[in-house]
Amino acid sequence: MVTRRILKFIEDEMKRDPVSYEAWFNEFYVFLKEGVMSDFENQEQLLRLMRYHSTMSDFSQSVSLEDYVKQMQPDQKKIYYLTGNPKMVLDNPFMEPFKDSDVPVLVVKD
Repeated sequence: MVTRRILKFIEDEMKRDPVSYEAWFNEFYVFLKEGVMSDFENQEQLLRLMRYHSTMSDFSQSVSLEDYVKQMQPDQKKIYYLTGNPKMVLDNPFMEPFKDSDVPVLVVKD
């Protein structure tokens, strides 16, 4: 019950002030990422709080999973992602198939 209230508060703040939320997220994303993997009861709510870098932007701002889904190609059925440092991911060999395509790729920070 308390966890849900706190998560709801954080989600409300995220919507109210996205810039401040971005700073907060960069400080605490490790704990949210851990929660997504271990707290199955609150997993959906935690996923809404997650932010990722994406090839659909210049990595200067992060996107939500919802933003990514909106940017997916009409025939795209999968979510593509890589883990690692957003600045180094473009040199990753796994990015080769996506370099000349319009398919967005999420970057999950380590």
